[in-house]
Parts: sequence; C-alpha cells; structure tokens
Amino acid sequence: MKGKLLTIANQLDDVMSQAQFIANWTHDSKFNAQQLENELNILIAEIWDSQQQAKALIEPQNATGETIA
Repeated sequence: MKGKLLTIANQLDDVMSQAQFIANWTHDSKFNAQQLENELNILIAEIWDSQQQAKALIEPQNATGETIA
C-alpha cells in the first residue's frame, strides 16, 4: 500500500512541475492558445489517472472497513 501511495505522490510531484512550467511559459507568452490547451489536457489526464489510482486504493478499504496505514 505504501509503495503504491508513494508512486501516486511522485506522479503528482511531476504534475506540479509541469504546471509550474506551463505557468512560467504562459506568463512569458511562449505558448499559443493551441499549445496551452494541449499542455493542460495532458495535465488533466495525468491528474485524472492519479485520482483513479488513489480511489482504487481507497475503495477496497471502504468496503471492508479497514483503515489506510
């Protein structure tokens, strides 16, 4: 369980780095509208994937009444 959570945490660290990169490039006007949309779609997909992985870890515990340790 801990290993899976660490994997998700690392994925979210990567997403945060990408978001910071996008914010900096947008601020410097280096992205056009299409590039920005593409980059944001990638981020959304990665966030959704991490969310689904976290939910998959949580749902079995909810069904059995276990707590995450």
